[in-house]
Amino acid sequence: MKLLLDQNLSYRLCRPLAPHFEEVHQVRRLGRQESPDIDIWDFARRGGYAIVTRDADFVALLEQRGGPPKVIYLPLGTAPTGYIETCLLSAVDRIRELGTSEDVHLLILTTP
Repeated sequence: MKLLLDQNLSYRLCRPLAPHFEEVHQVRRLGRQESPDIDIWDFARRGGYAIVTRDADFVALLEQRGGPPKVIYLPLGTAPTGYIETCLLSAVDRIRELGTSEDVHLLILTTP
């Protein structure tokens, strides 16, 4: 499974997640920090990425357009990067299950 971290998440999450997923990239590192959400959505869809985000706008796009891409939503406010890392690493199996599901396109992670 390939993950695309939205611009509201730190690039520092890429390294600890990398051993668990096929690819992990962050929007800013790909030069897309100024791209509108819909462009990031289309980039993720074309590239086969799941979007990892704190931005509810991607959940709304999923409701409007359907998947792909899949969305991993972290409604954690201003939680520190370390906490987000813990949430994501504790959910590796659930994230992988999302990647293989034909019917499910949204995973909401609120606690580790």
